[in-house]
Amino acid sequence: MKIYYMLKLKLYISEENRRANEYDFKKALDLLEYIDEDEEVDIEELKLDILCKAIKRDMWSTLDGKDDPVEAAKDSIFVKVLQKLLNEGKDLKNNLPDVNVLLQSGELDSLKTDRCFEFVLKANYEYYLKQLE
Repeated sequence: MKIYYMLKLKLYISEENRRANEYDFKKALDLLEYIDEDEEVDIEELKLDILCKAIKRDMWSTLDGKDDPVEAAKDSIFVKVLQKLLNEGKDLKNNLPDVNVLLQSGELDSLKTDRCFEFVLKANYEYYLKQLE
């Protein structure tokens, strides 16, 4: 069964799925709930991979110069995934990797030197995590 979920997850978030949107990335995150913890799969690593791929779908360089980082990123797939998680009552603290882990991911190497991206990502993390309080 693990293979089925893994293949389906890859279909949702693969680069070949050019029309993937927040629903596809949210479905991929939802699939993680069906993978048994005793299986040889690192769920946290898969979450990281899904979120990194969601981040890479957007053009973060176009946000430079905007005053409000939350407003600037509101149409990004990543932020829409966060909003969907919140709307479903998910605890973001338990469903997201630490922002610094995300920023250090090899998947985001192309964005690591972009200070605007780092600022916008951290600001949105802070904003959406505070929505739980």
